[in-house]
Amino acid sequence: IHQLCIIKNKILLPKKWYNLVLVTDEIHLKRAVITAEWIFGDKFKVFGQGSLINLNGSLRSLYENREGEKYNLSINGLIKKYKKGDDKGILKFDEKIRSASKEHIISGGDPTVLQEIIND
Repeated sequence: IHQLCIIKNKILLPKKWYNLVLVTDEIHLKRAVITAEWIFGDKFKVFGQGSLINLNGSLRSLYENREGEKYNLSINGLIKKYKKGDDKGILKFDEKIRSASKEHIISGGDPTVLQEIIND
């Protein structure tokens, strides 16, 4: 989130680049695109391109489950609470998540820990 805000304000807006291609892995793509669209705002058009990821079995399932948790946090914490394109509010959300990450790890990765912090 922090990096997308910097890219928006330091590169994209000054150069007036409003059509973007975001490249990431196929599992992360959905969340990355929706997050970028929300941070950049309506002035921008974000196209996503997902690369294949070479994970199979339980590792792939673990990654997909984690990504699903993060996607839900993005929808419930970012999109429902902050106006599209609101860099200051979105950066506050990012700071909350970063500070909560340590507790999340200590709890064994329990997604309800982060959800509770976002709901405050």
